[in-house]
Amino acid sequence: MSYRWHDGTGEFALDLDAASREEVFAEAVAAIRNLVAGDDMGGPPVTRTITLTAATDAELLALWLEELVFLVETESFVPEGGEVTLTGSDLDGTVTGHRGTPRHLVKAVTYHQLGFAHEDAVWQAHVVLDKTLGIR
Repeated sequence: MSYRWHDGTGEFALDLDAASREEVFAEAVAAIRNLVAGDDMGGPPVTRTITLTAATDAELLALWLEELVFLVETESFVPEGGEVTLTGSDLDGTVTGHRGTPRHLVKAVTYHQLGFAHEDAVWQAHVVLDKTLGIR
């Protein structure tokens, strides 16, 4: 499993690789944590349940990331781990983390260049996130 951030002028691009569909979503949690945690050392623990439905895996990933960004923005949530169960077009997930002082860097998750594919025993995904104004 791995992820890579590509920092652009007004956006962050995220590439994810994993051995399973579910691990792509878990790796997305790790990527968001890396992006927003900064020097945050932790606060009260928090667990959130997320249930989503979408037509494609790519759309599920975008919705999953939107939920994570929403938690960061509205609850000062710093994600630490995530686990999902995928059944067809449905996602049932749990995200663990803590309340803290996350960096508010993401304005929105976009569908621009959104991708999710299975190739040579590796699941790969690509998603672009718009930066918050003032972040270069």
